[in-house]
Amino acid sequence: NYDLSLTGAPTTTATISQKTLTIGGSFTALDKVYSATTAASINANSLTLVTKIGSDDVSLTSVVVVFATADAANGKTVSISSASLTGTKAANYSLSLTGAPTATASISQKALTMSGLTSSNREYDGSRTASVSGTAVLQSAISTASGTSTDGKPYIGDTVSITGAPVGQFNTKDVATASTVSYTGLSLTGVFGRQLLADESPGRHLFDYATNHHDLGADDCDP
Repeated sequence: NYDLSLTGAPTTTATISQKTLTIGGSFTALDKVYSATTAASINANSLTLVTKIGSDDVSLTSVVVVFATADAANGKTVSISSASLTGTKAANYSLSLTGAPTATASISQKALTMSGLTSSNREYDGSRTASVSGTAVLQSAISTASGTSTDGKPYIGDTVSITGAPVGQFNTKDVATASTVSYTGLSLTGVFGRQLLADESPGRHLFDYATNHHDLGADDCDP
């Protein structure tokens, strides 16, 4: 006996919330030289979005990855610190980094250059001993936003300096072939020890050191 009309029927309001997506798949990260920052770079990736609806046009973009710490070490964890969504349906989704894949990569020690040491010519005496004059010093520190991995300079904020008494040694005891002098007896001290490459003409001398300091032996020299 009745018919129903929806004309003028009451309305209400409700909200459709964004669906949360997570990141699946995997990626690899590039090794780098110590830079006093945690910045990392993706080498290759097959990252995917998990639980998106059907063929919705939404994809992952602007993925930023970082090392767990800035310190030099092998096999460090690299994780995703931020990422964004793009596509015509991106507004329907939010992104969670919980459970996102990680990778591993290494931060190698940075080579620093020193100056200030000299050695004098001398008469043959059957030994490789060389005189040493001057004071070994590092180059002036630079900000993390400047310089390169091969500029030989420490970073502002890293406490590192040269200590010890340098000992000079010719590459050979013979007059005909003596050409370079290597220095030992030096070490680095400070909170942020990485690596020291002592570049003293006419030779170059490579010194590795750990977090606090490492005494340098003859085998550390690379004339």
